Amino acid sequence: MSLTYTTAIGAMKLIERGSTTGDLAALGVSDADWALTTGENPWCAADRHRVRATLDALTYGSMDLAGVPRFPVPAEYLAAILTVFVHSSNRMVASRWAERTETASELASHAGLDAERCTAEQIYSLCIQLASAEQAQLARKAFEAATNRAIDWSMGHRFNDQPDPNEAHPANNR
Repeated sequence: MSLTYTTAIGAMKLIERGSTTGDLAALGVSDADWALTTGENPWCAADRHRVRATLDALTYGSMDLAGVPRFPVPAEYLAAILTVFVHSSNRMVASRWAERTETASELASHAGLDAERCTAEQIYSLCIQLASAEQAQLARKAFEAATNRAIDWSMGHRFNDQPDPNEAHPANNR
């Protein structure tokens, strides 16, 4: 299973457009939390819980809308969420609040490999790359690679006791 950048952004944009028709309630996001999260007014520390809860709902709602299983969110996917939903005046703050997010390569660390967590600066840099016309193509490829590794990792952990239906079965080799 894979997820392209275009499909993920399309799902996010559908959620964004749905905000005007009240579809956000289905995600558990109030109009006030939506306005806070997407607005240009600077956030304060007291807003952290509401903003994080809203971003989590938007993240998993976009996965559901894209038709992929929920997976551990790599920094590249988070950067796309921040680029679509968070006003540029709050992206660095959002990056700071989310800096403990795992990178796709860190997902491999659960298997015993060593990897570092993304810093706020790295997440913010990914946001800038995704928003930049010059760097967008490279950032989109990184997004797809990281997101698909996370999906594969998630699927492997979800179904690791079941045989792969794509593998040849001895009975089919007659």
